[in-house]
Amino acid sequence: GGHIRGTSAADVWIAAGALVHTVDGGATWSGGSPRRFVDACMPGRDVAADLWTSSPLDVWAAGCFFISHSVDGGKTWEHSTYTPGMEDDFHLRGSGPGDVWIVGFALGPKHSLDGGATWQEEGPPNPFGPSWKPPFFSDFWSSGGGWAWAATSFGVWVRPGKTPWVRLLETGDIAALWASGPGDVWAVGSGGRVLHAP
Repeated sequence: GGHIRGTSAADVWIAAGALVHTVDGGATWSGGSPRRFVDACMPGRDVAADLWTSSPLDVWAAGCFFISHSVDGGKTWEHSTYTPGMEDDFHLRGSGPGDVWIVGFALGPKHSLDGGATWQEEGPPNPFGPSWKPPFFSDFWSSGGGWAWAATSFGVWVRPGKTPWVRLLETGDIAALWASGPGDVWAVGSGGRVLHAP
């Protein structure tokens, strides 16, 4: 699989193992980093499991055991203080340079408001209590201002600007989320089900 993000028709990033970037609408492509992102889980492979960008200069990439951030369009990269574990199903989401989230199938969500310097666990609660296995995450979305949505094995949750999280749907089969803001949320589930909360 792979993930693609862009800030315009000309500026596009792809994380499909290697992290590649175009600034001319695909006429030419370059590596997103002067060095390779080496997958610590499977040495020798280039692996960037996901990426997120809020502008042509602000780019995040994540993979097994790393989160990296560039503030100069991929010319240089800083490793985040938080190192995710052995997983490759990451979702990076955010709403601006100082607001980024990471979630994995069995990780998170973790939230940074300071460019990755610090991270806080800010996930929805387990509705069955702490002794029950934690939820699995299939997708996550943020639109800024503290608003976030999580599709989990225990349903779809919203963080309405701040905690606590509120469960919107009890179904655990939502695969993907997208929101432009609190009044416009889309969800796609199994069997082609499409839900919209205007």
